[in-house]
Amino acid sequence: TFYGAFCKTVELIKSNNPKAKILVMTATRQLPVNGTTIRRKDTDKNSLGLDLEAYVNAQVLACSELNVPVFDAYHTDLLDPYNPAFRVKNMVDGLHPNELGHEVITHELLKNYYYFYG
Repeated sequence: TFYGAFCKTVELIKSNNPKAKILVMTATRQLPVNGTTIRRKDTDKNSLGLDLEAYVNAQVLACSELNVPVFDAYHTDLLDPYNPAFRVKNMVDGLHPNELGHEVITHELLKNYYYFYG
């Protein structure tokens, strides 16, 4: 499963690098567009009947159980590709953050890092 593979990966990183400081970031919300045409939504389900949020929730739960800090970029209000105003400035294609979008992400990652590791 995704959850099992994610946990095993983190455990392997920890065992091979005992002094490593791990920080995880989930996927952001996604609304890939071509101009103003929506190509798909992050709420669309895959062949297993799961949407992106199901994977994000599994990842957040795993991080909590593994005691690894996580920036939940999916559930934050800071990244909103469904808002056309946000897309124009930060995530033009609705999928990939641009430089401004990465500044927001970097700030949140640094905040989580320093909260957890000091």
